[in-house]
Amino acid sequence: MHNSISLIPWWVFPILIFLVIRGTRLCSPCTVKIRELLVLPLVFFLVSVHHFMKPDNISFLNVSSLMVGMGLGSYMGYLYKRNYPIKIDRVKGLIYLPADKTLLVLLLLSFGIEIFMSLTESLRPYPYWWLNPIFMLASGLITGIVIGGNATHLYRYLNKKAPLLA
Repeated sequence: MHNSISLIPWWVFPILIFLVIRGTRLCSPCTVKIRELLVLPLVFFLVSVHHFMKPDNISFLNVSSLMVGMGLGSYMGYLYKRNYPIKIDRVKGLIYLPADKTLLVLLLLSFGIEIFMSLTESLRPYPYWWLNPIFMLASGLITGIVIGGNATHLYRYLNKKAPLLA
């Protein structure tokens, strides 16, 4: 077990702690600053593309799998959040979000995929060439859901398509 944990990059753990804190916060109703809607998609995107830092992982199939996953995921995020009951405060730049466990589930899935991917990449010779595109597609879906959902909230905020916070 110790060897498996040591294969995971050190910087993954602070991000995991940050995202678990954010995810658990969103499991109950909360008010967040509108600029925070931009932070989580960025973190999820960076986690998704960090595997391309290894030259072996850069291939047309891997990159296209990630892009297709992000496109489909963004649409799924839009569908999920388009009628979501949010409230906005344009003066203070706040958005009220009801309780939602989806983000916590998505981040746990994302990190599960990243850990499993790191562990399988450590196998030499790497026998599972077909796993990387599947990992990239799944990671892209999760990232896309977060991007699409937060972009939908941001659009509704900017275009006054939500009731005002009382």
